[in-house]
Amino acid sequence: MSGQGVAFVLGNSFIALSAITVRLGATILFAIFALAAAAGHIQQIMCCRNYAPGHAGLTLWFFDIFVPGVIVVMAALCRGERV
Repeated sequence: MSGQGVAFVLGNSFIALSAITVRLGATILFAIFALAAAAGHIQQIMCCRNYAPGHAGLTLWFFDIFVPGVIVVMAALCRGERV
């Protein structure tokens, strides 16, 4: 086997074994970031009455709260599956 073949087999084995942990880590990191952004948006709305279009409304409820929740639920549902 060539060096590239060995690297390919080892790389794919690593990805198959740790795919769920890598995906779960990325999911948790994104959820924390988005929820922290939501907290920042809510803080700006409460203290400064900042209702700018990119600050409140769809950005806050959909992208900062709903999407991370859905992604975390989907990660929890597929945690036992091997992909």
